[in-house]
Amino acid sequence: MKYMVMRCDSNVKLINEIERYLKLGWKLQGGVSIISHGMSIYCSQAMVKD
Repeated sequence: MKYMVMRCDSNVKLINEIERYLKLGWKLQGGVSIISHGMSIYCSQAMVKD
């Protein structure tokens, strides 16, 4: 099983990347994490593939 944590600096970029990987057979693992630090926003999503 492969595991990765996808990270992007905006929710729109994260959505686009998630959709791309879902089409490649990856599956979501858990929920989205959004962290803000000052003026920066970091979004992440764990994904798995058998």
